Amino acid sequence: MTSRPIVGGLALASALAVLFVVGPAHAQDYEAAQRHYLAGEDAAERGNHDVAVIEYLAAYDITKAPVLFKTIAKTYEAAGRTDEAVTYYQRYLDESTDLDPAERATVEAHLGEIQGPAPDLPPVEDTGIDDQPAVDVGPPPSFTDESPRWQETAAWVSVGLAAVCLGTGGVLGFSASSREEDIQNLIAYRDPVTGLPKEYDGTIRADYEDKVDEGATLETYALGAFVGAGAFAAAAAVFFYLDATAPPKRVQGAQVVPFLTPDSGGVAAGWSF
Repeated sequence: MTSRPIVGGLALASALAVLFVVGPAHAQDYEAAQRHYLAGEDAAERGNHDVAVIEYLAAYDITKAPVLFKTIAKTYEAAGRTDEAVTYYQRYLDESTDLDPAERATVEAHLGEIQGPAPDLPPVEDTGIDDQPAVDVGPPPSFTDESPRWQETAAWVSVGLAAVCLGTGGVLGFSASSREEDIQNLIAYRDPVTGLPKEYDGTIRADYEDKVDEGATLETYALGAFVGAGAFAAAAAVFFYLDATAPPKRVQGAQVVPFLTPDSGGVAAGWSF
């Protein structure tokens, strides 16, 4: 097998080549795939096969490269877990549509070796159905964080705006209530010397009218803030629904794929649609 420094150098060269084609965002994804792959190699060398499989699956989740199924199968085989190894060898054969015939024959032969001879089973009654449906083992688990959809982002932004409007409305409503208390104090104001009510004239009248205007304005603003909070809350519910019903995302564009063969290893660049 090619040493890790050489593999890392090939991966870095391929990532830099892709950078000029697809831009920094995609290049970062492929660098992440390379890091997961190399981390899997390190874990496998230390005999930590479970961690190695997790890292290889994380690299597959980014690249969607079936060749990684062969690497995962070899890892399970090294751990003595034949059933899992058979599953991923089969996935490698099933999903590698352009696999070299010699490579396919080699893997199929090895798969037959580790599966062993088929057990003797009683004859099955002919039901007249020639083709039986294949068993779908399903896609491998995902261990990477995908970027959120725009619907989810819009939903959480709407939640934040609703909270801001609700808090603003509460502050404005409290201020309007304070103006009402000030007005009541002016109405009930009495001269501390004579004990008689203060005449509604001059500065008292101007202060009263100002507070009435301020209270009305604050009430209007508070009502608008509460209406806005309700609108943003409704928008958040709609966006959350759209996110929940949206189809799953698919990885498209250029890809950097780590590969291993009995004689060599490295990273290849390609494009998926």
